[in-house]
Parts: sequence; C-alpha cells; structure tokens
Amino acid sequence: MRSISIVIVTAVVILLLLVLVALLVIYTGAYNVAATDGHRGAVSWLLTTTSERSVARQARGVGQVVLPIDSTSLARGHRAYEKMCVVCHGAPGVDPGWMGEGMVPSPPDLSQIARIRSTEEIYWVITHGIKFAGMPALTPTHAEEEIRELTAFVVQLGEMSDADYAAWRRAAAVDTAAVADDGHDHVH
Repeated sequence: MRSISIVIVTAVVILLLLVLVALLVIYTGAYNVAATDGHRGAVSWLLTTTSERSVARQARGVGQVVLPIDSTSLARGHRAYEKMCVVCHGAPGVDPGWMGEGMVPSPPDLSQIARIRSTEEIYWVITHGIKFAGMPALTPTHAEEEIRELTAFVVQLGEMSDADYAAWRRAAAVDTAAVADDGHDHVH
C-alpha cells in the first residue's frame, strides 16, 4: 500500500514539474517561433502527429465525397489551384513559390498527399484549413461547388506527371478570358 502511494506522489510531482517547465518556456519566450528557425524534435512530432490524426478523424465524419470529374469542373479546379495553391504547394514540375519556401511547417507536396490521403481527407482540409499551418479554410470564401472542383483537381495531382501538369497550364493559358473572370481574384 505504501509503495502505491509513493508511485502516485512521484507521478504527481513529475507532472507538476513538467507543467512548471512548460509554463516557464511559454512565459519567458524561450521557444523561438520564427519561421526561419523551424520546429524540431518533440514539437515537430507533436504538431505533425496531431494534424495527421485530427484530419483522419474529422474526415471520417464527412461521408463519401462525390467529386465532379467533367473537364469543365477540372479546368476550374486547376485555375483555382494555380491562383491559390501552387505558390505554397508547388505542383508536378513546379517548385513552390516564395510563400511556400518561407513557411514552417513546409506546405506538403500535394501530388504526394493525393497518393496517400483519402478524397475525404483532402476535401476536409480544403474546406476547413489547418490551424497554425498557414492552410486557410475555403468555406468562408468559396461555394461548395468550387471546393469540390478544387478537391477533384488535387486528387488528380496524384496521377500527374510533370508533362501532364504543364499541359494543364498550357490549356489554361489559351483560356485567359475564363482565368480573368473565374471569381478567384482575392486581391482587395
């Protein structure tokens, strides 16, 4: 009985010390939050694991996502991807732009994500965003149809080669009138 009490008291003391150390780090500003410093060790693991597990769990509540696969919807999804996503995530044969290069955590390569994540997970992230990762939620600013079109295009990235993506870009360049009037000009 006495040994159980010692174990409980020891566990409580250790827990209190951990809380005290965490508060000390928080309130002294000892943890560098600069994007140029990045996350390491336990913090990196904690944030990555929390994000991956949360997306998987939340996406289970979405149900089956039916995506448009017609060429017009995919073309609109591509235009949205070009305007909103490529600067951070890049694309097959296209490196991320300046914004993606300076973010911590680094935005993932969505052609790889499309190979390992379910459609529902991709849809959920596009719809709701990810806190503290620079990934915005599109729900407040985009219609459901636009979100589904972008999701459909991101899902397609998993099967695309560099040449395939270049072909999408060439086709979009021909359709400049649609690009100029697609409702994705977020500069205010």
